[in-house]
Amino acid sequence: GNLEKAKSCYENAAKILQSTLGHDDPTVASTLVCIGGIHYREKDLDRALSYYNDALRLNRAAFGTKHPDVIPIMKSIAAIHTKKENFDKAIEISTEVLDIKCADLGGMHPEVASAHKSIGNVHYKRGDLACAEREYRQAFYIYKQTLGDDHDSTKSAQAIVGQICKEHLEIRAQASSSNNVFFKRAPKGYECL
Repeated sequence: GNLEKAKSCYENAAKILQSTLGHDDPTVASTLVCIGGIHYREKDLDRALSYYNDALRLNRAAFGTKHPDVIPIMKSIAAIHTKKENFDKAIEISTEVLDIKCADLGGMHPEVASAHKSIGNVHYKRGDLACAEREYRQAFYIYKQTLGDDHDSTKSAQAIVGQICKEHLEIRAQASSSNNVFFKRAPKGYECL
């Protein structure tokens, strides 16, 4: 009910903005993002992706491909690709977000750590625990260096790394108990905290 009404209002606003400012004006992008968000909530991922891609095109044309203002839209697009299990595309976009944040903020910033954590989330959903752990460890390191040991973000990243190590050990235990040993020792990169 309310989503349909909101979608209709935003679609009308987009038409008015496009007829007044032109189809390529970046002001239209924020309205397209709102419409995309409604489609996302309605689980219409393809329509949401279409609106987000249009908004991204407008913002990139106005601000450049490496401008921080394109990041929120790119994160939304990566989230859709993750939900659709297009993991390679999600990682590609999330890595581009990381590159933009590093260029804008430097390598040691909590927003950079957040980007590593997002990439780790995609790897985790893909089932690639080694890559997920690498990204989460990088996030943990940056959070620890920039926010300190007692910050919630630091503790959260540390807990995630610990959970991944635990999952890996459980996988090894299951493999050993079934007399089907995959590893004689933990693979490189799985040393727990």
